[in-house]
Amino acid sequence: MMDRVLFDANIYGLLITDRDFHKLHSVIEQQDVKIYGLDIIRKELKAAPSKLIGGVNTRASLLRAYTSFVCKEYETEKSFVDLADKYYTEYHKNGGIHPEEKLHNDFVIVACASMKEIPIVVSEDNATMASELAQAAYKEINNQLSIKVPTFIKFNEFKIKVNRTF
Repeated sequence: MMDRVLFDANIYGLLITDRDFHKLHSVIEQQDVKIYGLDIIRKELKAAPSKLIGGVNTRASLLRAYTSFVCKEYETEKSFVDLADKYYTEYHKNGGIHPEEKLHNDFVIVACASMKEIPIVVSEDNATMASELAQAAYKEINNQLSIKVPTFIKFNEFKIKVNRTF
């Protein structure tokens, strides 16, 4: 059973366009699935362009979805940043090519999930956060520190897991 989850910022864009938004929210509440947030994710959503699509402000919708789904928001701790730095060092050592600035937030999100023992991260970010090289770095560093690496799943897989009727 899935009970503790952290959504990457990209998931909130999928949520607000998902026709099953309200049903998903209801199922999450019924099954007592806890969605956790991180101040970095909220800041990314706040930085999204404020476009009107069909008379709806997308930035405001993203922030409402975040507030609606998240049961607890963690503040970025120095320990998250330190762990993220270790991930990047390992990632780069193993041939990772993306600059640290591009990966910093992703790695802090994974560090938060790891340190707060949130077992599942939902993300569509296969190029950076959930890439093979990044996951190898998480595994290596977390093994050294004896902490678990969260499992990465896609949004549709999450929906299936919380309710087989989706």
